[in-house]
Amino acid sequence: MRKIWMGLAAGGAIGAGLGALRAKNDQLEGDAARQRVLTTGGALAVSGAVIGLVLDRRSRRARAVPTARELLAGGELLGAARVFAPVALEAIQSAARLAVA
Repeated sequence: MRKIWMGLAAGGAIGAGLGALRAKNDQLEGDAARQRVLTTGGALAVSGAVIGLVLDRRSRRARAVPTARELLAGGELLGAARVFAPVALEAIQSAARLAVA
């Protein structure tokens, strides 16, 4: 949840800065400049929140799968072997191809 709020704050701040810069370059004043700043800031704040949501969900998913080191520390040798098996199989196949060639 923290990444969502960080994305929202960062996107809003960057968007407000870009909106102010665009309003200054277009020589807008008063309500038109304020509207430009708020519109751009709001759009980028929502974009930042969506990016934060995606990053938050990815980090939760990555934490759900235990690593081989965690499995070995917990005494689950079979679980650690399941994690290492695809890597070991690929290494053995690669070594066999090199030996035959």
